Amino acid sequence: MRLIKVMLLACCLTLLIIMSGCSVFKPVNVTLTPEIGNNDVEYGNNTPSVALTVLDERPTTIIGQRGGNGMGGEVKLQGDLIQLITASIKSGLEDEKVKVLQGNHDEVANLRIEIRSLNYKIITGVWSGTARADSSMKAICTPAIGEPYSRLYRYSYDRKGLQLAPDENEIPRIISKAVSEVINKILNDKELAQCLSN
Repeated sequence: MRLIKVMLLACCLTLLIIMSGCSVFKPVNVTLTPEIGNNDVEYGNNTPSVALTVLDERPTTIIGQRGGNGMGGEVKLQGDLIQLITASIKSGLEDEKVKVLQGNHDEVANLRIEIRSLNYKIITGVWSGTARADSSMKAICTPAIGEPYSRLYRYSYDRKGLQLAPDENEIPRIISKAVSEVINKILNDKELAQCLSN
């Protein structure tokens, strides 16, 4: 009886792979589109200038695999992650009338963003699976005057109840959601805003 169940499960999985066109084994390059929300912070009466630097400190450029249990095609980022995060943080700060400078400047607050992780994986379950994207970034503020401030921001986004692995259109949306949430946490940190105002 157990052998019949195993054989039936194997046939179902094979059929599922054939029906999905084996796309789970093809590598995919994703383009991220972070969404910046409204900021809930204020920078005071004097609009500050901030020197922004973004570094990619991830151990690998591979974000994950398309299939479960570390199998399937590689998921990689299309484009420059540093430029993408820089543009997003800059846009969010400029929405609050903050003047953003590139590189280090001693006369203004320096904001260093370290991209610590960006991962994607499929978690297989008995009846369905979950696509999970994890993102983490560290913000380090060094003000012109006053005490430095740093904090690690993390977010995990789960797309639950999957019967098939997400396709090349859904994967970027899942990963972008995790990245967006981390960026918005940075932009809405009141203590960070206070440090950048000094």
